[in-house]
Amino acid sequence: MSGGMSPEVPTYDSQPLFIGLGIHRWKRSTMREHRVIKAISVVIGAAFLSGAALPSAIAAEEDPASITAIESVTPEVLYGLASSADLRSVTQSATQLDNGASVQLPAGPTEPLVLEDDLHPDLSLVLPITTGVVDTAARSGLPVYEVGSSVDLVPAVKDDGSVQIITVLKEASAPSRYDYGFSAGLKLQLAEDGFVLITDEADQYVGAVTPPWAVDATGAVVPTRFEVSGSTLTQIVEHAGFIYPVVADPYAGKALISSVGVGSEKGQPRYSVTKTTFGHSVSLGYGLGGGDDPLLGAQIMRDQGWSEAVSKGLGTATTIRQQYDCHTVYAAGKNPWNLERWRGTNDWWGINPQLCNW
Repeated sequence: MSGGMSPEVPTYDSQPLFIGLGIHRWKRSTMREHRVIKAISVVIGAAFLSGAALPSAIAAEEDPASITAIESVTPEVLYGLASSADLRSVTQSATQLDNGASVQLPAGPTEPLVLEDDLHPDLSLVLPITTGVVDTAARSGLPVYEVGSSVDLVPAVKDDGSVQIITVLKEASAPSRYDYGFSAGLKLQLAEDGFVLITDEADQYVGAVTPPWAVDATGAVVPTRFEVSGSTLTQIVEHAGFIYPVVADPYAGKALISSVGVGSEKGQPRYSVTKTTFGHSVSLGYGLGGGDDPLLGAQIMRDQGWSEAVSKGLGTATTIRQQYDCHTVYAAGKNPWNLERWRGTNDWWGINPQLCNW
C-alpha cells in the first residue's frame, strides 16, 4: 500500500478527483463545539435507553480523577466502549468481543497490549506505563495505569476490538514524549496527514493509528505530533502553558468493516456496508477526539477497507467500486454505506458525485 498513504490527489481511471469541491472540512476552531454536541447526544441517548434519570446516573458512583477528566474534556472518546464486564476482564485474560476480536491489556509495564482478529496478523505494542492497573472506573470498568506520578494512561477498549489509549497529563511536570513499542517485525509508515499504517514483514496490513490530537481542560487544542523510529511510535505533546489536565491519545485498531448486508433493489443486489467504530473514525480522519479533515482516512478506506468489505460479501462490479470510493470521499460521516448494483457506472463521480448514488 505504498500509494495508499500518499497525500496526493487520488485518481480514478486516470481522471483527477476534485475532492475539495463541496466537502465539509472539519476546522480546529470548531472542535470544541463538535465535542460538546456529540458528548451531550451520547450521554442523553445512553440515559434514555437505560431508562435512568440523568443526574442520578451520573452521580451514582465516583470514578478515578483521570476518568472524570476524560469525561469532562473529551467525553466522546468513550463512545463505543466494550461492556463493563469485558473491560474488567481484559486486564486479567484475553477477552473475545462480540465481533470475534480479542483484546489483552498488560498486567505490568513490560507486557504488551495485544489486539487479535480473524482477518489480520496480531497487533502487539508495549505502553509507556510504569505500573500495572492502579484503579478501575466503577461504572465503565475502564482501567487506569500510571506513567510516572504526573500522568495516567487509560486504554479504552472499543466494542470492535480497537483501543483508544487515552493519556491524561495532570500537571506541568508531565513528560512531553510518550513511546509505544510495537513488536519486532512490524513496520510503521507515518504519512504526512498523521496516519500511521502498520504492516508486517510481508507488507500485509496489520492495523493503523489515527492522527494524534491533544486538548487542555478548556478544550483548547494542544500541539501534538507523531514520530516514528523503527518499530517505536512516539507522540510528542507540547503542553507547556496550557490548562491541566491535558488529554491526548493515540487510537489504534485493525478491522475497518464490521459487516456487509445484502438485500435486493430493482431485482439486483443492494449492499449495506457497516464500518466498525475504528473504521468510522478512520473514515472521518480522526480518533474521536477532533480533527481537521474527513479526507485524511479516505485512502485507507478505499484500499484496506475495500478489501475487507469484499471479503465479507461486497460485490466487485465497477459501479459498486465507484459508489464505494465515492462514499469514502463525499459521505465519510455516513454509516452504513448503501450501494446498489442496478446503477450505471460513473467515471466522473469525483466531479459529479450526486450523493454517491447516481
